[in-house]
Amino acid sequence: MRWYGALLEGRVLDRPAPRPYRDYVAWLGEQDLRQAEDYWRRTLQDVQPAEPLSIERHAAGRSEPPGTGGQAEYDFLFGAEETRRLQELAQTRQLTLNTVLQGCWALLVGRYSGREDVVFGTVASGRPAEIEGIERTVGLFINTLPLRVRMPAQSTVLAWLRELQEQNLRMRQYEYSPLNKVQQWSGLPAGASLFETLFVFENYPVDKDDEAALRYDLTRSEERINYPLGVVATVPPGQQRLRIVVQYDTARFDPETIERMLGHLGSVCSQLTREPDMRLGDVSVLTDEERRHILRQGNAVPLQRTDETDLDLSALAAGTAGTAEERELLEQLVAEVQGMSPSDLQAQIPHAAPATETSDHHE
Repeated sequence: MRWYGALLEGRVLDRPAPRPYRDYVAWLGEQDLRQAEDYWRRTLQDVQPAEPLSIERHAAGRSEPPGTGGQAEYDFLFGAEETRRLQELAQTRQLTLNTVLQGCWALLVGRYSGREDVVFGTVASGRPAEIEGIERTVGLFINTLPLRVRMPAQSTVLAWLRELQEQNLRMRQYEYSPLNKVQQWSGLPAGASLFETLFVFENYPVDKDDEAALRYDLTRSEERINYPLGVVATVPPGQQRLRIVVQYDTARFDPETIERMLGHLGSVCSQLTREPDMRLGDVSVLTDEERRHILRQGNAVPLQRTDETDLDLSALAAGTAGTAEERELLEQLVAEVQGMSPSDLQAQIPHAAPATETSDHHE
């Protein structure tokens, strides 16, 4: 834009030439991969391979044959007040918005997988700060790397987020690590997936000059991923609302599932902003509407108490009338409340017939 304005006015724009990309390539060749290997072997020690999430439509009769699906996209905007609370949590607690959102996504993946130790992909800018002028260099820098997040149930949200931010800072020293090498260093067998979901936070600075000869108001980036599920989060310049774009494999996810997933993500975000001192084990993915659904079903089904305080939620799920889809949803929600996978809940339901159409929607 500055060059265009200068040409219109007959001026010569006095700006230094951008640093050549070959300087970055030379820097890359100087990095010690042995240090990177040590870091990744420690970080990924005893990591488990990625498994399908409980929300995937992999049950008999619903999944499509491998390779037959395409890629679809779902665009979602958080409310202005929800966005403000997330930003306030980050700013008042010396966190980045990226860290807060990574934490929310980790909790969601943890609930969907039934694990307290999850791995998902992140995208690093890859521009080393020690190279002066690297921000003006044109070339390919970004790199996809795994982020392993442990979620001890007794940890508080705030302490855990601070540790997650420290972990991100440590990982930045090794952003140059080739993903194929990291996969080898993880110790997983050949062909096993280290992660199958991707979380990206875009924070592209956009300089605006209202007096410039050429101006643009709408900016949008286009990405395509090769993972079954990817989330791109950004707060577009000049806007006050967090934008989430989900790209997903249509052979593995339904549009309705993605919509419900975003509701769960919003629920987790809301809880973290309201109660940053709560325990991780107390964070629920259920939306208010889903909680009301459970209560309505509970009022319609006679329940037995397993003791003086706890209701037998498995009996609630077993005795629910209605369509197969309604029963399936309730089973998934009850499983989430009880902290188990939908398959574990099925095993506890007395005389439960094998499901002929389930989707394992857990979170």
